[in-house]
Amino acid sequence: MQSIIPSRTLATLIAPAMIDGPVHFVPLAGALVRLGLPSPADDFMDEAIDLHRLLVRNPSATFLYRADGWSMLGIGISDDDILVVDRSVVPQSGDLVIAV
Repeated sequence: MQSIIPSRTLATLIAPAMIDGPVHFVPLAGALVRLGLPSPADDFMDEAIDLHRLLVRNPSATFLYRADGWSMLGIGISDDDILVVDRSVVPQSGDLVIAV
């Protein structure tokens, strides 16, 4: 198993995931985001989604980290992104891991 250890990116622990935490719905826009002047008709919300339900499989083993640095930009991680990390997942070849 090979780990990727970035040279200039740090992760800061935000908080552990809460077991049976509160449900927070974030509105999901029903329109595409386009460049230029938007249409006033696009100002409506289609549905709400629960990001915790979509991103967290094992709450007791899940932590949120904030990325600090730009060295992982090539794989889609930017400075100040929030990373959802589940320490119970067994990494496989090609996975990105945070090793302490």
